[in-house]
Amino acid sequence: MENDAWLCFKSHSLPGYISSGKVVYGADDKHPERIFSTFVAMFIEEGILYFTEGDAAYTLKPGEWFIQTPGIRHYGHQAGGVKTVFHFVHFLPQGQWQIETHASRREQAALPVRQLDRGDGVRLPQFEIQLPMRGIFPISDWQALFMRLQTEHAQGGRGDWPTSLFS
Repeated sequence: MENDAWLCFKSHSLPGYISSGKVVYGADDKHPERIFSTFVAMFIEEGILYFTEGDAAYTLKPGEWFIQTPGIRHYGHQAGGVKTVFHFVHFLPQGQWQIETHASRREQAALPVRQLDRGDGVRLPQFEIQLPMRGIFPISDWQALFMRLQTEHAQGGRGDWPTSLFS
């Protein structure tokens, strides 16, 4: 599985959590057509998900994940043929973001590092966060995290990343 695209952003904090959940499709169901204003990370637990984002068609299987890009049309181009279960998280970086390829990331690696504080006061550190847009992640590693995320969000409804995810 080739992954050439990365979500890159600089921020003082984690991306803004919006919502999360679990979806179960029957064998004949297709992913709906839509355009979101947020990123959507999808983690496939069971079955197979066929969808198109922009002009690119994707097939996701158990243990694979994908981040859908805001503002780009996506839709299911084919039913999975089997029961399909996946978890999702809607989020937005709290700053400017861009999608980069390996080539553009190599070019930027040669750029000098900027100084955060030039002596005019203390500033929050700014982190550069780079997330691959697609990958493989063992289901056993993220299944418990999703359960905690959904439970905490349902109980607190704060609209933020549940703190226990990081403990």
